[in-house]
Amino acid sequence: MCRIGLYFCSMIQNFETTLTLGDQEVKFTFNPVNAYHLQLFQVYTIINEKEVRFHMQTNEKGEFQITDPYRLPDAYVKLEAQLVSAIHTQYPEETLPTPIP
Repeated sequence: MCRIGLYFCSMIQNFETTLTLGDQEVKFTFNPVNAYHLQLFQVYTIINEKEVRFHMQTNEKGEFQITDPYRLPDAYVKLEAQLVSAIHTQYPEETLPTPIP
């Protein structure tokens, strides 16, 4: 837990998930850019033995999406819904500051 002024908040932390792509398991590491609100992640994975970073950010509707799909092969872009699901599994509700009672 952290404290900002008169508010308590939970910190958004790094997490990993593994998804199936064809016949291989692919690991994704999510690093939050904002530690207090779910809005943007730098996501790392290995593609062709090279580490690749892309971003997942909330759009105007508050839904996560891959903001730079040009960095990824189409097969990885097609995993977007599963990556969004991984975020929601890790953080079921947006983490917002809560007033001290």
